[in-house]
Amino acid sequence: MGTPLSGLVYGVGGGPLADRSVHSVWPGASNAPLNADQLDTPLSFEGFDRAGSGLGSGGMVVYDQTACVADIGRAMSGFLAHESCGQCPPCQLGTTALASSFASFCDGTADQYTLEEMSARMQQVTDSNRCGLGAGQQGVVAGVLARFADELEAHIVNGCLTDRRVQVPKLVELTESGFVLEG
Repeated sequence: MGTPLSGLVYGVGGGPLADRSVHSVWPGASNAPLNADQLDTPLSFEGFDRAGSGLGSGGMVVYDQTACVADIGRAMSGFLAHESCGQCPPCQLGTTALASSFASFCDGTADQYTLEEMSARMQQVTDSNRCGLGAGQQGVVAGVLARFADELEAHIVNGCLTDRRVQVPKLVELTESGFVLEG
């Protein structure tokens, strides 16, 4: 605890390929992503809180500049929408709508209204929630809008500039010796 995030990314993880650079670090599926300017963030609950994110359980996904932030948002938000139990309508409806909004950037149907709608929906997704899933979705969307809005706006004008898609593995079977993933 306390080691800079760069120590994890470059020291433990080996960093990106030689011709690439770190674009974003996603501390799990339910925390705001950090951008490359935040690699000095200490690996601690307090450090990530000061950076406007959360350490969560300590799992990190690091993307280089060839990954599409809208597609990463689609994958993370889609995971959270799938995991919503449906007991709290603001969460179930909100997480699904936010995942669809991210998908609209990927398929070229997003417009300026999509950004405004995401900002408004993100404020409501936590209303009357019984768990932290809605707050996680709010963190993901808030982080993307705060740190990568320019990339989403570029999607509206130019479409996606990469064909690299982010896959979220699906757990299909749990066995005594481990688990089986699809995707």
